[in-house]
Amino acid sequence: MQKIFYSELLKLRHLGSNRFLIIIPFLTVLIAFLMGGLKIFVPFSIYWWEAIFLYLVNGLLFIVDRRLEDQAGYFQNVINKHFTWKITLMKMVLIGMRTLISSLFLLAFLYLVAFIYTDIIPINITKTSTSLILIWMTTLWNIPFLYLMSKYMSHFILLALNTLVCLLIAPFIAQSPLWFVLPYTYHYKIAQFLLNLKPSGDIITNQNQTSILQVSLIIILSMIMTLLLSYVLKRRESNATEWVT
Repeated sequence: MQKIFYSELLKLRHLGSNRFLIIIPFLTVLIAFLMGGLKIFVPFSIYWWEAIFLYLVNGLLFIVDRRLEDQAGYFQNVINKHFTWKITLMKMVLIGMRTLISSLFLLAFLYLVAFIYTDIIPINITKTSTSLILIWMTTLWNIPFLYLMSKYMSHFILLALNTLVCLLIAPFIAQSPLWFVLPYTYHYKIAQFLLNLKPSGDIITNQNQTSILQVSLIIILSMIMTLLLSYVLKRRESNATEWVT
């Protein structure tokens, strides 16, 4: 597994897609700065990050990986009876690691702007960093989901649908009692229960929504979904390689 990990890591060296990890968080804070102003800069940045840009990073990194394998010989590098799942797993781990790095870049940009405007922009670094990491954790299910769904549709259509569902549909369901049935809502609920940030992007000012119990439930649901989708993907790839051999 370690050799496979380093092999996949070497493929990413000098890859232009790594710039996404910095550019997209920078665009997030720039849009929040220009559209929301200084007083709501931090929550507005997090809203745009969770609503569209984090899932966009996921999707772009996934597409880059698929194109690399296609260009290398029609995915022949990953069709191996003994190693197909291990290779795919390492690819997903690397996408997850890079989205975490991108989230940390967002945190750094938020802190930098808040430091420049110390008297205007309030920021709780501990709560903000914890929220961003938990938001990242609740989107990990999306990585095996992309690999599963890529068999049935174009990668770019998948990227568009994945992003638009998160942006346009999930916020409405996240405000309903049935939010737990749609994993796209999980990160919205983390922001609601830790940062008092509604799925609609509004800030809850009259009451404290913080709930450790709810946050724990969301993390558990997200982990279950990630493991379940990964298991289904593993079974599908194992069956596919047996059929090929």
